[in-house]
Amino acid sequence: MTEDKKEDIVKSEAEVIWEELSNLAIEMYSLPDQKVRDHITKLGAHGDSLIVKPNSPAALPALEAVIQQSDLKGKYQISTADGGFIMINRTPKPLVDEEEDYIVFPRPNGKVDKVPRKKLYNS
Repeated sequence: MTEDKKEDIVKSEAEVIWEELSNLAIEMYSLPDQKVRDHITKLGAHGDSLIVKPNSPAALPALEAVIQQSDLKGKYQISTADGGFIMINRTPKPLVDEEEDYIVFPRPNGKVDKVPRKKLYNS
């Protein structure tokens, strides 16, 4: 008797980023129904970074505009590299919790210490 087992496929951070960005509408050359994937080619990943290459020089500013105008604003950092490659990373979370005015210290064991900013600077 054979059991059908569903294996959970773990996607890399770069694959998740590509899934979020590739189907976004992009304004290129006044053409209708254009998507990011039509003008940006996914090349692979380097760690958690997505490596892509624009198909034309206009694709990078158009991609930046798409991200800024969507609900993804502030979620990604885009940097260019030699050869016209683009690296896309998630924006790191700030270490300061602005609402509660705490400074957050991540520990190697995964725990987080929160110290009030006033206590840290007034001692």
